[in-house]
Amino acid sequence: MIMASTSQISFLKQVVAIMMGLSLTSTVQTFIKKYLSEGSIDNQNIWQHYLIFLLILLNIIRFFFDKWMYLETELTSSNGFPGKSSPANNSKKILVSFIIIIVQSLIFSVLSLKTYDRFFYFFSVVLVVDAVGFTLLASLEKNKSFSLERSWILNNALSVIALLSVFLIIKNHNFYWCFAISALNTLVGFVLSWRRFYFSQ
Repeated sequence: MIMASTSQISFLKQVVAIMMGLSLTSTVQTFIKKYLSEGSIDNQNIWQHYLIFLLILLNIIRFFFDKWMYLETELTSSNGFPGKSSPANNSKKILVSFIIIIVQSLIFSVLSLKTYDRFFYFFSVVLVVDAVGFTLLASLEKNKSFSLERSWILNNALSVIALLSVFLIIKNHNFYWCFAISALNTLVGFVLSWRRFYFSQ
């Protein structure tokens, strides 16, 4: 069972690396083709496109790196980290992690192929998927080692609520509000991960 679990985790980590590479490559190619080569950027909104492009790149790195480190710290080590569950729970956690990775990869793929007009709607879906996924993973934990993931869930849930409020209340000219919320969510996500994966070890 341990060998099977180790093999599954190794496979899933390879999937993470491949999906991140494909998402980054597709995003850069699409941006160059649609917004640089074809010169389709409206000069009035040129900085908006650059800012969204930067957000997409940062969040691809952030979400896939978080999944990689979750697999590395919570599932790979047999005794080095807290939160090691039973083999049955580990299998469920691997399945949930796989579903999260695939769904988020599909959303980022759609983002890389579409124009940026609906970016914040798709970004909200990414956050919802992440929050729901890690809530399911938290339900499989029997101790208090899930503090980082709970912080991720809270960060994403609050950001989704804030974005929905902007969508409903500020119908027009809401780009900078949405960007500020998304950028803050991204920054907090990086800080939480950085503090846990580097400074706590």
